[in-house]
Amino acid sequence: AWEALEDAGLVQARLAGKRNGLFVGLSVSDYGQLELLDRDVADAYFATGSFICMNANRLSYLLDFQGPSVALDTACSSATVALHLACSALRSGEADVCLAGGVNAILSPTGALTLTKTGALSG
Repeated sequence: AWEALEDAGLVQARLAGKRNGLFVGLSVSDYGQLELLDRDVADAYFATGSFICMNANRLSYLLDFQGPSVALDTACSSATVALHLACSALRSGEADVCLAGGVNAILSPTGALTLTKTGALSG
């Protein structure tokens, strides 16, 4: 996110505290599931570090964005929908600058295996 702002020629200090939006498409939470294998890991910071709903909010907080902060899961289209929502926020005037993206780290075969069993994936 930081590099995206730099590549766009935007300075975070000038964006801080302003009506800027952040839209992140995410789908799986393999990291959180793997972390739960070690019960000692589930401390006070576990939820904010592994729950999908918290990802955009943590980044918005770090960047001090005061506009919409959305984490969404629409499966394979999550990043595209995040971009669509960011464009909508810009067009409507809800935000002055938006950062949009997607994240997907498949660290476990469980999700693909279960979807294959339902016939949802090609085999």
